[in-house]
Amino acid sequence: PFKTNIQWFPDSKKLIYQDKTATAYLVDFASGERKMIDKEPWDGNLDISISHDGAFLAYAKSLPERRTASIWLYDVAKGEAHEVTSGEFNDGNPTFDRAGDWLYFSSQRGFGKAEYGELDETWVYQDTVRGYAVPLRNDVKNPWLLEIDEEKGKDAKKDDKSDDKKDEKKDEAKPDGAAGAGAPAGDRPRRRRPNSDLGDIGDISDMSDTQDAPKPADPKPAEPKQDEKPATPAAAPAPAATGPAGTWNCTTKEGETALTFTLVVTLGDAGAATAKFTSEKQNGELTGHWDAEAKKLTLTGKNDAGTDKEMSYSLEATVDGDAITGNGTATGKDGETKYAFTGTRAPADAKKDEKKPEEKKPITVDFDGFESRVIELPLGTSRIGGMGVNDKNQLIFSQGGQIKMFDIKDKKKEVKKVADGGGFQLTADGKKMLMGLQILDASAGASGKPIVTQPMLTEINPKHEWKQVVKDAWRIFRDYFYDPHMHGVDWNGVGERYLAMVNDANSREDVSYII
Repeated sequence: PFKTNIQWFPDSKKLIYQDKTATAYLVDFASGERKMIDKEPWDGNLDISISHDGAFLAYAKSLPERRTASIWLYDVAKGEAHEVTSGEFNDGNPTFDRAGDWLYFSSQRGFGKAEYGELDETWVYQDTVRGYAVPLRNDVKNPWLLEIDEEKGKDAKKDDKSDDKKDEKKDEAKPDGAAGAGAPAGDRPRRRRPNSDLGDIGDISDMSDTQDAPKPADPKPAEPKQDEKPATPAAAPAPAATGPAGTWNCTTKEGETALTFTLVVTLGDAGAATAKFTSEKQNGELTGHWDAEAKKLTLTGKNDAGTDKEMSYSLEATVDGDAITGNGTATGKDGETKYAFTGTRAPADAKKDEKKPEEKKPITVDFDGFESRVIELPLGTSRIGGMGVNDKNQLIFSQGGQIKMFDIKDKKKEVKKVADGGGFQLTADGKKMLMGLQILDASAGASGKPIVTQPMLTEINPKHEWKQVVKDAWRIFRDYFYDPHMHGVDWNGVGERYLAMVNDANSREDVSYII
């Protein structure tokens, strides 16, 4: 059957695909095994999310006896599927976060906007879709729980002690016979004893002169008080990166015109270096060597096949921390061009030359009480489309003709706009997103860059292409027809007869007529 919705696992060792029967399959490349995961009984596709370690799949599915969809979790190792929401409401768009702590989803559970029917005595509920999150484990804390300042009691105690000391100094300053001195012992003012945390009450007459006498200054250096934290020494600045590995934003000139290009360098063993360069006009790959002692990078290579001008490149550059300078040569059919260039390390690479990826813990799920842990997200009442999570573990979703972002750890609970648009697709690392014909950063306030189409030039034979178009149409009709026997029609014979007509087609309109 016709195959759709191909998704790779994070380790690239497995993939999932679906077919026209709304059945999802898992393929293991190491063993060659194909296993059926699940099937949507009411047509359509399963919207599947893969956990960061590939241990679990999340998807929304209805049942033959129930049209509303519920959220399911599939344990890849055990081959077991668990229904984790009740199906009382229509759930969808399940999405794992990248830390293995939360599962996001949308659901028709909002009943706050009720309108009375104009033609009958019926309540109509609109805009029922809301966004939700559920912690996968019982030990994941709700980030919005009220916080109690436990230090307040200590601060109040400090204030009480300081007030007592002030009172003592005032009393010491009073001469004998001052107010209160001639009062009877039973009527004399009472106060807390100094140095008493419990605030014991004693009579002033009970204190001797030695108790009230000021103590001599302690010659020893003052030790930090119990409630005071020692000053934290300032952190040393991170050392600047010294190697060439990483992304470089470079600038050169073509005549009086400034040109920019990006150079992504990767280091291998024994100083071996590979690089990819991207510019508005050219893309290509280079290979060469990195001399760590001389801080010299030497690369040679060609632009990608299919461009209108085949070019060979060579360059030699010096890397100094986060700066790169060098000279290059571009050779093509029009001759040789020499150029100088400068560049800086991209911000993401400036902190560390070769940053090791953070190790993530394997995902675990507490199935008991799963739905009781669900919390509603303040995403508004407009219908929510697709969901995803970027590299910063922030939720990306479409709503009301916009792509938006929400961070569950944000105490302000703000929804931020990413860009105007509808559908989107995140890259595997969550750093970029594809929306229409633009590539954007998967973050708030992103601005899109058009896809580079210049290297996509190719030569085609229209009649060969038209045959493929007709054949694809013939195959789709076959695969999606409700009767696998095609009502007794010899569909192979139909395909052969209509494909022969393409030889006489003179335009794309003729091909559409054949289809």
